[in-house]
Amino acid sequence: IEHLPPAVLRAMLAELAEVSAPDALWYFNSAQPAFVERDDPGYLDPFKRGHIASYSIEGLRPLFAEAGFTLHALPGRDWAFLAEYRSTRPEDSTALLDRVWRMHPENRALLGSARFGHLLLAAGMESARCYIEAAVAGWAIGEMRQRGSLGQTRNEHRQQPQTHLIGIEAATQERQSRLEARLAAVEASTSWRVTAPLRAGARLARRLLGRDGGHVTCHPAPVPDMIAHLDSLEAWQACQAQNGARLSPQTSHMIVATALRDGVEIPLFGQVAAAEVSLIGTDPREGLLTRGTNARLRAVLQALSWHERAHDIWNCRIYMHEALTPFALLLRGRYPRLVGSEYAPDDAAAKALWPVPAIDITQSPFPDASFEFVLTNEVLEHVPDLMAALRDTARILAPGGQLIGTFPFNYNVEATEIRARLTSDGIDHLHPPEYHGNPVDPEGGSLVFQIPGWDILTMCREAGFAWAKMVFTGSDRLGIAGAEIAGTFVLVAQR
Repeated sequence: IEHLPPAVLRAMLAELAEVSAPDALWYFNSAQPAFVERDDPGYLDPFKRGHIASYSIEGLRPLFAEAGFTLHALPGRDWAFLAEYRSTRPEDSTALLDRVWRMHPENRALLGSARFGHLLLAAGMESARCYIEAAVAGWAIGEMRQRGSLGQTRNEHRQQPQTHLIGIEAATQERQSRLEARLAAVEASTSWRVTAPLRAGARLARRLLGRDGGHVTCHPAPVPDMIAHLDSLEAWQACQAQNGARLSPQTSHMIVATALRDGVEIPLFGQVAAAEVSLIGTDPREGLLTRGTNARLRAVLQALSWHERAHDIWNCRIYMHEALTPFALLLRGRYPRLVGSEYAPDDAAAKALWPVPAIDITQSPFPDASFEFVLTNEVLEHVPDLMAALRDTARILAPGGQLIGTFPFNYNVEATEIRARLTSDGIDHLHPPEYHGNPVDPEGGSLVFQIPGWDILTMCREAGFAWAKMVFTGSDRLGIAGAEIAGTFVLVAQR
């Protein structure tokens, strides 16, 4: 429906009503404004993706009501909802979930027939579990509230018959039993490609429903995600003034604690359980680790995930300024057309690297418009001629392609700090030499030539990029935080 204007949508719903029996339940997949603002700011793109509208649930209710449909939001899924036609059933969230969960006999017979070999039957069941996972968490929170109001009822209405209270408790226990049966099915599922994130969701739901002395345990509310697309120091200063508490180190501590307790989601790769998350050191930007990613690399993956081409894994062409890191290994396992390289200062070092390509990113050997993405992580600060590197990167990117990456960023300063220069006589150190880790030379490290400030956006535009922004992300869900501020910056520049 994101491809349809309201008038066309209204006509479609009228036709849908004609083929719907009473109580028919339809599932709609369409990004709502909250999802667009938080996760996919490029969603509305009539020229490439064909998306002309992002409908909210409240905005859709009148349109659907005209055709006889009632809308049901899916907790935690602001990119999907259910529509029920002329419902004759009482409104009950648990019963609604049961209808999503249970397959009609006719559908089971068709999908499990010899024609499909049970593959679609398994996919159908797992799809139902996908949507139950989030709805379960939302139901659990509502259940906790209901239990809180039940306690209030006992205090305020002590004279009510005891049988009335027993009936309420019995109904609550029955609903919880039904819920736990569904969770058990999720955890017992053997579908290898899908169930890892589902099992993590089930564990989360069990924690939400866990009992502590006979009462439901309630964890602190999650920290809301924050994403800011910034084009200047002034824009960042305004963002700081508006979101002071959200950016504080205390918020970072809460994000880290949640990640260590509940796990994190790696954009493009899925959920990771808490047992696989660890914190090394005191800076989560570098040290909140899982599966080859830290906080800043998960922010890079999030920015990559916003681009439609990143989801075409077989044809997406990516060049990375690294090849010998766990992150490079992670992405090579996803993108068959990914090329990674390292820097070698001389022929001997290049020979030692072989067959890993040794490439100078200021004058790479690739043809013009070779890649959709160039990923650079903690590299640009080590390049003696930063402008040359940016120009060459713009050259090898196809139109619409993006440079995405991180570097030590002076986010409160406009001008780039030059720490060293490469001259005909050697290296001229303007400040005490600073070295960062280098997988090719672990003992020597890499010299820092500059620490970029906000003027790197101007450099990108002068190098041939159509636009450039610093994207600030802080996320409880993704485990993205920093030591000084509750998030990290990613450069996104489009050719």
